[in-house]
Amino acid sequence: MSEVYAQVWRTAAGYDVEKGTPVAWLLMICRTRAIDQLRREQARRKALPETDGGDDALEQAIDGEDAFGAWLGSNPLRGALARLGAAERRLVSLAFVHDLSHAEIAQSTGLPLGTVKSRLRRALQLLRQELAPDEAPA
Repeated sequence: MSEVYAQVWRTAAGYDVEKGTPVAWLLMICRTRAIDQLRREQARRKALPETDGGDDALEQAIDGEDAFGAWLGSNPLRGALARLGAAERRLVSLAFVHDLSHAEIAQSTGLPLGTVKSRLRRALQLLRQELAPDEAPA
């Protein structure tokens, strides 16, 4: 709701009395914002993997043909990912393959936000230790 008020504040100079009442203009902005939010949520639900593992999405990213995919396809990364548990691999997949925020991951998995953050951080620390043992903090 605050985004609507912020938009009204920013675009108030563009309001045209001849096109409608101020209330109608405000309701149109609210409606547009609500529709945008629903569409974003529907798109995210469709993008989320249906399986618990999430390994398929990671494998697809690892097997990509571009330069980043080639780097991901290196044996050290495969080995490091294999050392993670299934839950941690799923969190890494949701965060980096599906580009979800911590809050979105928490919502989609049903885990508390703090748990998502700590498990993802721990998984990334393990990956860092596996891939660059000299650079990883002790």
